[in-house]
Amino acid sequence: MNSDPSKPMVELRAVSKRYGDLLAVRDVSLTVRRGEFLTLLGPSGCGKTTLLRMLAGFETPDAGCVLIDAEDVTALPPNRRDVNQVFQSYALFPHLTVEKNIAFGLQMKRLPKAEIAAKVRHAIDLVALQGKEAAMPATLSGGQKQRVALARAIVCEPKVLLLDEPLSALDAKLRGQMQIELKNLQRTLGITFVFVTHAQDEALTMSDRIAVLHRGAIEQLGTADEIYHRPKTRFVAEFIGQANMMTASVRNREGADALLAIGGEFTLRAHVAAIPATAQSVTISIRAEKIQICGDGAAAENSFAAEIEDVLFRGEMLQLTVRTPDGLRFAVVIANTGGARKPHQVGNRVRCVIHRSDIVVVDS
Repeated sequence: MNSDPSKPMVELRAVSKRYGDLLAVRDVSLTVRRGEFLTLLGPSGCGKTTLLRMLAGFETPDAGCVLIDAEDVTALPPNRRDVNQVFQSYALFPHLTVEKNIAFGLQMKRLPKAEIAAKVRHAIDLVALQGKEAAMPATLSGGQKQRVALARAIVCEPKVLLLDEPLSALDAKLRGQMQIELKNLQRTLGITFVFVTHAQDEALTMSDRIAVLHRGAIEQLGTADEIYHRPKTRFVAEFIGQANMMTASVRNREGADALLAIGGEFTLRAHVAAIPATAQSVTISIRAEKIQICGDGAAAENSFAAEIEDVLFRGEMLQLTVRTPDGLRFAVVIANTGGARKPHQVGNRVRCVIHRSDIVVVDS
């Protein structure tokens, strides 16, 4: 057994998987560090669940190999891999109590009864299910069922825990609570987690790194901050959060600055380092919350006049659509400060500011 902490816990080396005419996974290479919480994020059909199933051993890649703790497990069945999986449906045994559900895997390993009992008690404590040991699954809430499924998966102390959209069946409030609990549990255990979701908030909240998948390939791999603030492609910029995507022509380059023109005479200054040296036009991404509303005060760099065309109430946030005199529209998200004074109403004239560091050039 390899226990070198400098070695990755999981490696996918140029794996591909085809179902008939559909190439579900295209030449994906990925390493997952020991003790890391890595999320596979993307829309339905992007290949994330297929990747997870290849890690679990439920699918065999048509090309490439899968390594767990430096061992090639590509040809091994699921029961010979030191991994466990938590499913979206929980997959609990309905005829077994909470305690017996959790103990099942340990019993299959034929561990001594005293050791099984101790490990089950510890797992129950970790997921806060004290007092539910004798309960049947049908009597549990969705959150409690999820905790049982987690306890059953972690009690065998796998090297890797695979989680396939495990929170999708929960309501919004419980889902948020479980996101925090799941991340805290992972930190406590130090087990490598590979998590699959299509929900941006889950990925951004819990992950050490995120692999964004699109059409069977990894579009970008990085931390939540990197993925959100510095998307590399148009797909990542549009899939994560809310972004204004525009095509801009490069007017000129002056030292550290580049002048970008959008739709004619509307111009913005950006960092020249972000612009490819020979590019005459670029695709830019500007996050909606990065556009500041500053009233009709003095003009600043990258400031422009606009009129509020639409206001959407989103609780703690307001989403505005503003239109410039020459017809460009920007989505703007600002904090909803509330109160009797409502300066952000349809028809109001405002001045907007975009800092050059918030203009991100992406691959189109």
